[in-house]
Amino acid sequence: MKPLTTLLTSLLFCCVSAHSQATSINLNTDKGSYDAGETVLLDVSIVDIDANAAELGFDLLFDETALSFDNFDFSTDILSSAFFYAADLSFFDNNIVEIFTLWFDSADLPASSFSLGQATFTATSAFDGDFSILDFYLADAFGNDIDVTPTSVPAPATGGLLLLACIFAALKRTRIMGK
Repeated sequence: MKPLTTLLTSLLFCCVSAHSQATSINLNTDKGSYDAGETVLLDVSIVDIDANAAELGFDLLFDETALSFDNFDFSTDILSSAFFYAADLSFFDNNIVEIFTLWFDSADLPASSFSLGQATFTATSAFDGDFSILDFYLADAFGNDIDVTPTSVPAPATGGLLLLACIFAALKRTRIMGK
């Protein structure tokens, strides 16, 4: 009975990990590390946005000693669906890019998961590709806050968890069959 319980628990873990409904902001650079003078491209995508959202905003934190912000290009999904969008350096902090998007209504969202756009930076010294998200918020069409706890994860994390759980289940089964 214990092997069956272990297998079912592993499968449940896989399903829950693969189908999480938390709003995620995925940040993916085109390379792992950069030398001074290289262009750093950062793809920003939203995964599983709340169905009532009509307003999205967050601050993208970067290392100002290693990077210089060039621009943020919104994706065609955003350009064709959003009422208003903006991205620029914070007035108060030179290491924060403020990103904001507004739709007339939640029905105007391009999808539950979509590409927000691409940020371009220039490396001023060696850089390892590390970015962070600050002050994430969502609101509905009336400006009411939507209570969410977003996660900032690299895109392959869910697949990695699924693979890890499958390997664990296979090892457990092999160990049980060998006894």
